[in-house]
Parts: sequence; structure tokens; C-alpha cells
Amino acid sequence: MKKLLFISSRPIFPMIGGDQIRTFQSLRLLTKYFNIHLIIITPTDISKERMAEYEKYGTCRYFKMSKREHFVSAMRFLYNALPVQVNYYYSKKVQNYIESIVDNYDIVYCNNLRTAEYFRRHTSVNRVIDFVDAISMNYEKARKHANLLMKVVYNIDYHRCKAYESLLLQEFDCASVISDVDKRYILRNSKMEKGIQVIGNMVDVSEYVQEIEGHNLAFIGKMSYAPNILAVSNFVKNVLPLVRNKIPDVTFYIVGASPCKEVLKLHDGKSVIVTGFVEDISEYFNLASIIVAPMLSGAGIQNKIIQAMGRGKCVVTTPIGAEGLIIKDEIAIEKNDNDMAEKIIFLLNRKDVRCAMGRNARKYVQQHLSLDAISQQFYELISPLL
Repeated sequence: MKKLLFISSRPIFPMIGGDQIRTFQSLRLLTKYFNIHLIIITPTDISKERMAEYEKYGTCRYFKMSKREHFVSAMRFLYNALPVQVNYYYSKKVQNYIESIVDNYDIVYCNNLRTAEYFRRHTSVNRVIDFVDAISMNYEKARKHANLLMKVVYNIDYHRCKAYESLLLQEFDCASVISDVDKRYILRNSKMEKGIQVIGNMVDVSEYVQEIEGHNLAFIGKMSYAPNILAVSNFVKNVLPLVRNKIPDVTFYIVGASPCKEVLKLHDGKSVIVTGFVEDISEYFNLASIIVAPMLSGAGIQNKIIQAMGRGKCVVTTPIGAEGLIIKDEIAIEKNDNDMAEKIIFLLNRKDVRCAMGRNARKYVQQHLSLDAISQQFYELISPLL
């Protein structure tokens, strides 16, 4: 088997965010075809027990980067043209290690554009980049809702990411992205015509659809992620009060790791519950009559939505949340706060409609996001390198 060097900008385990789910999927599928050496950039030491998880998929080496090191590295953006986040994840220690081993490998795989800089000059090895999302599109949306300081940061990285995505598409041998929406965005801003393979995210499918009673809503996602913070903050401020006017006992659960201060302030212990990290999110999927994903920014397919669909849950989201999903009536897509509130009220009062939507959502996942479907998409990406 050929030898592949796999680099991840963050630890993969425990999987508490969509980026980790995506990275693990790639790693899992690549082990079918290559002998893998993993490079992990991490803020803390990785325990022996955790290393054993990585070593199921290949040999592994990790490099610690403290917050201070990340900050110092990020400041390089003042004198180069790279995106701030690419600078943020750049380490000379990692670069030196790569220089010492890269000639021993046939292929390198970058789990997102943050890790691509390590390999741009290594043209003798086949290079694969998973863009995951069109990050430039994410920042284009995010800057519209940000405060003044973050608007400046997002604006800088919007322009830089747009140029960088185009550059990597030109330089790397193979590229993938999570949806056709992200693919079209990158190609529209690119200086060249080149193929990008669309690879969705695999989703587990429940054996049956649970018919949930009650008036519980849930949002599930990593709560230090800016689009998630914006989504739940706006929902609590502008949507939930409208729902409570008609259904006073409604409860909104915000489920996910690393809630920031802004999110923690939403917790009132009654109508809004912020859980923080939970070992098993199944409890909250099972508790919720409706999964809400009121996204106002972000890019790519939302894992929170497709996971809910795979479990046969009724989902209410926005056009941004539904981007990349070619759907009809499997989920509810509402364009503004008032429409979202009205739809939630209707669905909480109509169990039959909720369950029918959940069954249709589950069928969609079975057809488009199963292991067989995603494995075939992934094979089309790496087959030229075998």
C-alpha cells in the first residue's frame, strides 16, 4: 500500500464538533487504501489512552501549540497575505518535522485549508486538500452580523480566504468540499477551471422514528463556534418569545461543548437550558419534539441537521442552515423569525406532521448520506492516486 501523511489542525478525539466528525470520516475512509502517519496539532498533551485511539488508524505524532504560540503565529498576518487562521495554525516545529519526513510519503492529505501551507512547496508529492466548507463564504455572511472588531477580522479573512482557496485549488492535485453550494462558490471565485469532488458527511440512521410528546426544542452543536452562538442568541431573543406567547411551557435546550459567556447568559433554568458538554447527545435528540437550527451565518452542510434527520427528527431551519441539501419537504425552512416561530407553533401542535417529516428526513439520509454513498464519493476523490 502507498504511504500517506495526514495532518489535522486540531485533535480528532473526542468528537465534539462537526470539523472533528469530518476529519475522522476522512481518516476512516483513507485507511482502506493507504498506510497512514498522522500529525495532530493540539493545545494540550494527548494521553496514552487517546493515542491508542489514533493508532488504530496509523502511526501518530502530535505537536502542542499553546494559546500564546497560536496568537504569536496569528500575528504573522500583519506581514504576509495568508488568512489569519492559516497563520494561527502554523508552527515552525511542525514544518521542520514535515521537512524531515515528507520525502518518505506518496501522498499528503490536509484536513482543511489551515494545514495546507505546510505542503505548498512540496510539489513532488501528491497533495489532497479537503476544503470542507467554502470558508470565504462563511466569513462573507458572518461579517454582516458581527460587532465592529469582528467585522474587521472577518472582512480581512473573507478576502484572504477567497484568494487562498483559489490558490490551493490551482496548486493541489485533488480537492474536495462538503456540498455543491460550497463547490460553486469556490469555483466562481477561482482563476481556473478544475474539478472539486463533493463528499458529504456520513450519518447514522436510527432503526425507527420515535414519536415524541411535549414541547421541547433543542439546538445541538459546539457552542464556541461563532455561527452557532449567533443562531441561538437570535433565536432566544426574537423567536422563542413568540413561541412562548402561544405555548407557554416550551423549553429550549442548547446542547454542546464549550459554551461561551454569551451563551451561558441565555440559561434561565426554565425556558432555556444550556447543558454544556454531554457524553451522549442521544438523550437530547430523544427529548426534543423539534430540532431547531436557526442559522444566520456559516457554510457547508450542518452536521446538527443531518444527524437529526438520520434519527427521524422534525427539523426547522433557515435557508443558510439548509444549504447543500437537495430537499423538498423533509425539513422546514423558514426565512425570518416570525415565520420560524409560526412553523414551530404549528408543528408542536401537530404530532402527525412532525412524525411524517421525520420519516421523510430519515429516508433522505438513507439515500444520500449512507456509508455506501459517501464511500463512493470518497473513492472518486482518491482513485487517481491509487
